[in-house]
Amino acid sequence: MMKDRDLPTTLPCPKCKAEGTVKKSWAGCTPGLGVDHTLTPDKATGGRWSELMSKIKRGQPKSQQARFDKGNNAKGTRWH
Repeated sequence: MMKDRDLPTTLPCPKCKAEGTVKKSWAGCTPGLGVDHTLTPDKATGGRWSELMSKIKRGQPKSQQARFDKGNNAKGTRWH
């Protein structure tokens, strides 16, 4: 029950019998997560991102075209 969740921390360590050494930890309960910091839009799409942005950019007014160049060099993250 919820009211008993801290009970193990009040008991001595089952291995060494030392008092006050048992702590709560989530270390073994969460999956390992990683991030690919080198992922770019072109890497994720095999270079097709730049082609798509070039096509879209041609149809935009000159004042908006610079926005499409920024996305080609952006770094994203992918969880794996």
